[in-house]
Amino acid sequence: MLPRLIDTLYWLTWAALIGLPIAVLGTAFARGVSVEALSSALPSIQIAPDLGFGIRLSAFAIGLVPGCIVLWTLWQVQALFALYRHDMALTRAAAQRLRAIGLGLAGTAALAVVFRPLQILLLTSGNAPGERVLALSITSSDIGFALAGGLMVVIGHVMVDAARIAEDNASII
Repeated sequence: MLPRLIDTLYWLTWAALIGLPIAVLGTAFARGVSVEALSSALPSIQIAPDLGFGIRLSAFAIGLVPGCIVLWTLWQVQALFALYRHDMALTRAAAQRLRAIGLGLAGTAALAVVFRPLQILLLTSGNAPGERVLALSITSSDIGFALAGGLMVVIGHVMVDAARIAEDNASII
């Protein structure tokens, strides 16, 4: 049962690594970064109809930064499942991947908290004075990612130490 689950998760992470960039770029090319497309993606934000293309493109690019961290984290998850598939679960390499996954999750949460307001500020910069918005928020998803990331970092640190001790013990025997 467990080997099948590991194989399934391994291939699902590959599918996500390939599918997510295609979906994001496909949507961007299909819908563009027009005011209408941005308004439908972010209905709670009043975007000025005459907002320049450079500003719209910058806001889109800012949104890609946390997405790149998500892809990097998925790469780490895929590499961890590859180690598990080769019966290398209790190794230093697996522990380092766990720690990297934790850093990716925590980084995603931190970047979302910083970049989301920056996007909103850019998208409302063309509005009349008094209608521009700087919205700071921390969602339950941000908190969940940060907590899960912190937990994974701690587990990764502990496992790196455990793997080092196991290697030391193996060299004595």
